[in-house]
Amino acid sequence: MTTERILLVKLDHIGDVLWATPVVSTLRKHRPQAFLAMAVSEYAMDVVKDNPFLDAVIPVPYAWHNDRGKVRMLSEKLKDFRFDQALVLDPVEWSNYLAFLSRAPKRIGYFYRDKPVTWLKALFHLTRRIPHPSQSPPFLHEVEVMLGLLRRIGIAGEYVEDVLLPIPKEDRAWAEAWLRGHDLSRPLAVHLNKEWFDFGWPRELFFRLLDEILAAWPREGILLTYGPWEEGLYARLSEEIARRPLIVSVGGLPLLRWAALLARCRALVSMDTGAVHMAAASGVPVVTIFEWEKELYRTYVRWVPWRAPYRCVFKQFNNLNQRFGDLYAASSRATE
Repeated sequence: MTTERILLVKLDHIGDVLWATPVVSTLRKHRPQAFLAMAVSEYAMDVVKDNPFLDAVIPVPYAWHNDRGKVRMLSEKLKDFRFDQALVLDPVEWSNYLAFLSRAPKRIGYFYRDKPVTWLKALFHLTRRIPHPSQSPPFLHEVEVMLGLLRRIGIAGEYVEDVLLPIPKEDRAWAEAWLRGHDLSRPLAVHLNKEWFDFGWPRELFFRLLDEILAAWPREGILLTYGPWEEGLYARLSEEIARRPLIVSVGGLPLLRWAALLARCRALVSMDTGAVHMAAASGVPVVTIFEWEKELYRTYVRWVPWRAPYRCVFKQFNNLNQRFGDLYAASSRATE
């Protein structure tokens, strides 16, 4: 009997790749003998590299579709796997194209009805196209949307809905030792990125939140994290941060060490970033802050933390004091 060979395509951000792991777990549960591979963006590869239900992880370089050499390299690599079918878990033109390059006879994915160019290309790249359910109520979470794709290939019954982020023991041990070395036990984490200061939110409001947190929980302290893209922003704020000795900062960590630190925190306050969803994967309460957009406000349930305690706050250009009050209240409730 020939082993079924399935490619999953998810060329998206850290949180989105995390949300795709229930698809992996469910496929393994229902197709235990299948060969399962997942194509993901290089920078999100650590999310799934130790997933026990995957047989292969295929890293996809940034902007690969603009480089003929990278397209050719990926095409040859995918061809060697001899996939029977490809499931595209994000309705994005280049994800569909990657599935096409795999040469899988069956290529299934979603499309947005209000994006005619992408839809026309999907006619060529996919053998089966399904309207994305997010464009009409009731709005589903992205985990539910991706699991819904499995029904289209005949997988029925019980689904595994928990996300899976395997954190190696050595990274957990490192995080415990690092926190102990900085006199932190269960700090409240805040993730820094440039979106904090969009839509008229001044830096004074950000530091006011930090001061309120320190006043409310002086014994816990704050763990301030930032990624490689925020190093310049952190440098500009570092002098003001240094005036607050109860804030301990760390940045530029490997993804799974960062996840191990967040897993040991009391709660996390962050813009809607991968930090939110890594913390949520470990059951850490989170306050997630969304940019204020009418359409996003209508459909934000698609992107809230999955199966973890959370509060949401929306930014607005005006009424900053009210927004700060909402944010501080949400932070307080998250740590209760």
